[in-house]
Amino acid sequence: MEAALELINVTKTYSEANNEQIIALNNASVTINYGELVAIVGPSGSGKSTFLSISGALLRPTCGTVKVGGIDLENLGDNQLSDLRLDKVGFILQSSNLIPYLTTLNQLLIIKQMSKCGKVTNNDIQYAKKILSELGLSAQLKKYPAKLSGGQKQRVAIARALFNNPDIILADEPTASLDFEKATEVVEQLKKQTQSTKKAIVMVTHDERMLSYCDRIFSITDGTLTEITTS
Repeated sequence: MEAALELINVTKTYSEANNEQIIALNNASVTINYGELVAIVGPSGSGKSTFLSISGALLRPTCGTVKVGGIDLENLGDNQLSDLRLDKVGFILQSSNLIPYLTTLNQLLIIKQMSKCGKVTNNDIQYAKKILSELGLSAQLKKYPAKLSGGQKQRVAIARALFNNPDIILADEPTASLDFEKATEVVEQLKKQTQSTKKAIVMVTHDERMLSYCDRIFSITDGTLTEITTS
């Protein structure tokens, strides 16, 4: 079975005005399997955002191989990459990024409206309600983001990331704006989703208290990715 995400000898460099080469990601190799919750830790500017952007097909590497759900991204055009992001990658951002004029249910259904089909069916609605119910949001289906707590907003973001049935979910500091109780609630939900749906989730985090929920932990320092061995 193919891995959910595979990076093989991936490097990303940038040229500054003085022609100096900045190495944002340095010969990184990693395999993320289905059903794993993986943490990426490291100081600001270490390469975490570059890693996520390349893994989510938002940024092309300078060299190396990136595969999502077994698909090699190297020869895909921009439109193909856009389709792949919609079909195979879910994103959870630090600030949930919910659309203020959409209800909780419609935060998910808009994903279907953005697809090639563009038509929302009754099956889509029932599937969205099922995901939201599993995340404890059945009572919030008709509520707008302004009426949700911080933890509820992040759970809606998780549901939205799951709705397109992606191979991998990339979470960028999903607990940064939450207190410890709500942050724990969000990460517990992420862990539950890896176990129940076998999705792969990669979470960038500065919160070391959340690492105990993760199956594997990697650090990035100056663009170099290293797996941390835990006891």
